[in-house]
Amino acid sequence: MSEKSDHIATALRTAILRGDYEDGEYLSQSKLALKHGVHRSVVSHALYLLEFEGFVSQDVERRYHVNASYLTRQLQLIRNMLDHITWQCEVSVIKSQCRLA
Repeated sequence: MSEKSDHIATALRTAILRGDYEDGEYLSQSKLALKHGVHRSVVSHALYLLEFEGFVSQDVERRYHVNASYLTRQLQLIRNMLDHITWQCEVSVIKSQCRLA
């Protein structure tokens, strides 16, 4: 699955950079799966990779949208970093509480 999802991620990344998608455009996982002839889980993994790189974002309903502009990609990267820092802080607090117990 990794090779297929990497291929889909590369194709989507190229299309986003080429300007095939508008900023904020919704990406249907089902339609992308049909277009590329793969299972929806492959597309889901590809979109996860692209979210980590800042090329797509999820809304509150966990639907993916394109970050076509440089600014929105950078904002997504900052959000990713903040989420990671938050996760590390939570892990640190849990470890500290376990030591105290």
